[in-house]
Amino acid sequence: MKTRITTLVALAACARETPFEVLLCDDHSPDGSGRFFEGVPGLRLRRNSENIGYLRTNNLLAADARGEYLLLLNNDTEIQPGAITALMDVFRTRPDAGLVGARLLFPDGRLQEAGAEVLPDGRTVRRGWRERDRPGLHDRVEEVDYCSAAGILIPRKLFLDVGGFDECYLPAYYEDVDLAFKVRAAGKR
Repeated sequence: MKTRITTLVALAACARETPFEVLLCDDHSPDGSGRFFEGVPGLRLRRNSENIGYLRTNNLLAADARGEYLLLLNNDTEIQPGAITALMDVFRTRPDAGLVGARLLFPDGRLQEAGAEVLPDGRTVRRGWRERDRPGLHDRVEEVDYCSAAGILIPRKLFLDVGGFDECYLPAYYEDVDLAFKVRAAGKR
């Protein structure tokens, strides 16, 4: 529960950057914790009658969203001030952009990833994995094979046009890789 609250508090601190709506899903929490979010101003809560998982839930939330862009965040993500603006700036300055990933940091400041590469054998390698975050290392816009869906921004229409997350990847993993490749196949970077 703590991580979900922290995510919402961090998002609220970013509200002055750009207007946004927050869609949150209680994916049939066994402890009923979704009740905690009922009535939170500005939050649209979806409650699944069964646990359908990350992939399907995000597809449903994308269909329900009203905004031009989707910012997908895991429930343990603490977005930093300026992050939404930085992600949006990529779309403002690069018309060929189709999907933008956040630089993800562990709580101790080490990089979790700054995008990722897909090797010829299909394995993936996260850029910067467990490295100390240093200015100039992974803080610039660069094209990568994919970005973890733990923190991505994508035009809603593009997400829906390419079919969102493909359910062949249920229950999880590689759906974000597939999404990035579908974005590229649609002519975007």
